[in-house]
Amino acid sequence: MLFESKEHHQFYLECMEKSTKNDTYHRALFYTLGINPDTRRNIHEIYDFKTNRINLNVLRNGWQTSGSYQVCLLAFNLFNGYTPKTQANRST
Repeated sequence: MLFESKEHHQFYLECMEKSTKNDTYHRALFYTLGINPDTRRNIHEIYDFKTNRINLNVLRNGWQTSGSYQVCLLAFNLFNGYTPKTQANRST
């Protein structure tokens, strides 16, 4: 795997260690979310490690930038196929 930075790589390793799932969906989710510093900082708002679920409501949070929003959309799509009904072309 190629990582964008040392922080990206460390984030990915930490998330995979915390996760109770080690499948392609979780690897894709954490790899993608690790690309952006804002999504790395807010991982616990984005993903619940106890329930193994993403939080779609995070797309409306005030910390979101255009870049972090796009990263979340792509990560969610890779994780479970999520596409917003009104913006499907922005996440696939």
